[in-house]
Amino acid sequence: MFRSAARSKPMIRRSVAARLSAGPVLVAMFVTLGPSVTAQPAAGASVSGPDSVIVVRPRWSPDRFVANRSALEFELSRGLAPSERLAVVVGATDVSAALEVAGTVVRYRPVGWRLPAGESEVTVYLVRADGTWVESGRAPLKVLNRLGLERARVLPSVDLSSAGQVDQRIDPTAPPPRRTFQDLTLRIGLENTLARDGWAVSAQGNAVGVSLETQRLRWGERA
Repeated sequence: MFRSAARSKPMIRRSVAARLSAGPVLVAMFVTLGPSVTAQPAAGASVSGPDSVIVVRPRWSPDRFVANRSALEFELSRGLAPSERLAVVVGATDVSAALEVAGTVVRYRPVGWRLPAGESEVTVYLVRADGTWVESGRAPLKVLNRLGLERARVLPSVDLSSAGQVDQRIDPTAPPPRRTFQDLTLRIGLENTLARDGWAVSAQGNAVGVSLETQRLRWGERA
């Protein structure tokens, strides 16, 4: 029994050697097939190029008010190709000539022109080589006025009324104090509202003028 086991050892060695000799062949096959595999871009990955779409993200908070001299910054999803440029419209004004482009960051500094006070919108376009404008993004913009307020409203009002009599048929023996008359009443009002950071202040004033003295306001006399 021990002898038969000793005789089987050379056979085991040959099978192991055969398996080891087949190893390089398998490795060579993997090395040969490796370079033939082509890598594919992951789903949803952005592709750079003059024909790809640019996505623009604003660096300011659309929910907060900014000063009228604040710089507006955008971040691009890719850099611009040599044949491309950006067009930016703030409210109804084209500010494309004043843009500063550094890689994927675009900046606009309102030096000679203040940002429009109140709520407006900023729209960014990608201008291709053939002159086609493609909208890349838009964002709301809230700007403080020159007084540093979010809202300042002044609402004037004017009201003119007339009460008169053109003619009257009366008894000649008992004439009235005024046969014909035109009484004018002028009302002038001014309403003002100021708001910032969640608080608001409102003020209102009115003035009244009359042509007939008996119709004037007499609070001091009747108090």
